[in-house]
Amino acid sequence: MKVLKSLASIQAQYEAVVREIESLKVKQNALKKAGIDYGTPNYKQGRYLRIVRPATDERGRQFEYIGADPEKQQVVLSAIERGKEYDELDGRLVSLEKALRRLDDDLYHLTNTFKWSHGLAIEDTTL
Repeated sequence: MKVLKSLASIQAQYEAVVREIESLKVKQNALKKAGIDYGTPNYKQGRYLRIVRPATDERGRQFEYIGADPEKQQVVLSAIERGKEYDELDGRLVSLEKALRRLDDDLYHLTNTFKWSHGLAIEDTTL
């Protein structure tokens, strides 16, 4: 029956999405442990790095001077890249979680509609 194939397909897709969500969370935790940072790199005189920090409600933009030391620059720039990657993963995570909520709502509606249409009194304690 097409219904059973559809249900199997939904289950397989659901399980794949759940695994992907778990994987994204693991990646986010690893990035957080490594250290994430936010800001825009800005070089003064092409050599001296400073980071322009995002503005908040309490204050405007702030500049953090890093200097010309290549090692310090690399540490800060790597943390900023991890911050960007973290945010990209977060966007994907939100999208997948939204898809699962939509699936849950759709299946709930479909299940109740089907119950009402056949009119049989069936006790289902799994829902």
